[in-house]
Amino acid sequence: MSTDPGHEPADSTARAATRARRAALQVAGVADLHSGRFAEIRTYLAGSTVPGVRVEAGAVHVHTVLLPGSDLPLVAGEVHDAVAAATGRPVVVHVDDVTTSDNPLRSTP
Repeated sequence: MSTDPGHEPADSTARAATRARRAALQVAGVADLHSGRFAEIRTYLAGSTVPGVRVEAGAVHVHTVLLPGSDLPLVAGEVHDAVAAATGRPVVVHVDDVTTSDNPLRSTP
C-alpha cells in the first residue's frame, strides 16, 4: 500500500463513489447525475464504473442534472450536505444541466 497522501485503496474509492451517487440521487430536485459529453465523468472501478461521480485527491465531485423549476443553489446545497454526510469527504457539486422533462430516465449505476 502506498504512503502517498493522494492515494487511497480502491475499495475506499468505490465505497465513496457509490455512497455519493446514492445520496445525490435521493435529493429532491435531482433528476440524474451527468456523466459528461463523452461519458468521461465517472469513477472507474474494477469491472464497473460509477457515472456522474469522480473521486480524486480526497474530494468527491458530483455532477448533477436538476429538474425544471428547481432552486439551483438550494438543491446544490442539499446535494453537498447529503454527499458529505454519506462519504465524510470534501464535496464539490457541479450543476451540469437542467432536464426538460419532469420524468427523465435515470442512467444506470
